[in-house]
Amino acid sequence: MEYLIKFGAKENIEKLQSGDIFMQPMKYYRELEEKYKKKGQGDKYEGKLHMTCPGGIISLDETHQSKVLSCSISYSEYERNLVGCFYNVDEERLKAKNSNDITPDIIAFNDKEKQEFANWGDTALVIYKPEFIKRLEMKLKEYNIKCVTNKVKYYNPKNPDQNCINDYQNYYDSMLFWKDDYFINQNEFRIILSKKSIEGETVINIGDISDISRCYNKEIILN
Repeated sequence: MEYLIKFGAKENIEKLQSGDIFMQPMKYYRELEEKYKKKGQGDKYEGKLHMTCPGGIISLDETHQSKVLSCSISYSEYERNLVGCFYNVDEERLKAKNSNDITPDIIAFNDKEKQEFANWGDTALVIYKPEFIKRLEMKLKEYNIKCVTNKVKYYNPKNPDQNCINDYQNYYDSMLFWKDDYFINQNEFRIILSKKSIEGETVINIGDISDISRCYNKEIILN
């Protein structure tokens, strides 16, 4: 059984449960960190492969020498693609559940995860993942909007996974499902649309999903 959790303000979570699919452009998450000057409050390297170089790399030419401490690879055309983010409930998180239940009992979050989600609103929506994705894809198809979905994978900027490097070098969609392992406790499941926007918007309404979801006070979920 597979589930997603969306954390947020009660008003926004209720809109999601009513079927409103609200998404932000990828650049929103970059600008969020730049605005608040706090790593984790957004990610200025969202959609980028960011590599740090311990000790620096010396670059020489005829006129000067420079020390490169970090570099990143990105493609600007993805900055406006709309993105939806959820916490992915891995199977090992689930306790035994009654087959008649819509949502499962979930093993408690650890302290690092609780800290991660501390400021993510007051409400959580637990969603049955397969049916949610099915309904979403069917509705998007009606509007000729393509989407790709997957769990995010995490890499160490000091020693990036070779698969991550290959994805960026070969311009694969899968490159947008890699993030700095600083964010590993988010255990993110990501939805990326072909639709672009300069600001967040409600893309579509897929119909009420209260039959495949349950709304909780966030503290009940985290504890």
